Amino acid sequence: MVNSRTLVVSLVVIIVAAIVFFNLERFVGEATKETATKLYVSSKAGVMSETNPTIKPGTYVYFTEMPGKKGGSGTLYIRSMTDERKWGPIVRTQVFQNCNANKCNPSQVGTLNFKTYYGWKGKYCGEVKDLTTWKTTTACFTVP
Repeated sequence: MVNSRTLVVSLVVIIVAAIVFFNLERFVGEATKETATKLYVSSKAGVMSETNPTIKPGTYVYFTEMPGKKGGSGTLYIRSMTDERKWGPIVRTQVFQNCNANKCNPSQVGTLNFKTYYGWKGKYCGEVKDLTTWKTTTACFTVP
């Protein structure tokens, strides 16, 4: 006959093994998870991120790119937004400082600032590509 202590220990080991097996991605996934490129926009020089800031025409807008694991594109594309949901034409392109036009390396933080044009009015979004996932990351601002 099987000893009751051995049976209990065996059942506990099987239950723990099943819990680990079915949740393995949760346990190790965070450590191996790929970080995506992030893009931030601000209306102030000392502030890295604001949610949809309002930028007056002719004043500076500040962008910061935090590249992902394989880096991000080194060029920022500014698009005008039409009907709040549709992408409009590219109205400006600019290369981040500390990056080249093709790539912003993972160890670098790309920054740039520029004055908005006096003729701008409405919503504008900056976009960069993450070189790991090839997805576009955006950050938007409004010119009243």
